[in-house]
Amino acid sequence: MSIGSGIQDGKRPPSRAGKKGVTVYLTPEVAKLLRSIALDEDKTLHAIMLEAVEDVLRKRNLDISKI
Repeated sequence: MSIGSGIQDGKRPPSRAGKKGVTVYLTPEVAKLLRSIALDEDKTLHAIMLEAVEDVLRKRNLDISKI
């Protein structure tokens, strides 16, 4: 296992079970703004991104109640 990979014996951490990774490329300025928001709100960047995804789905009137 490499340091910091979080993967042991080729398995994902339990918190990632059944989930799909998605990558987004942002300008350094936007990334910095998102990190700043996360810090200001005492949240993780992951939580901020999940909030953004939920907002996009709600904006499109998609049912997220079972997500």
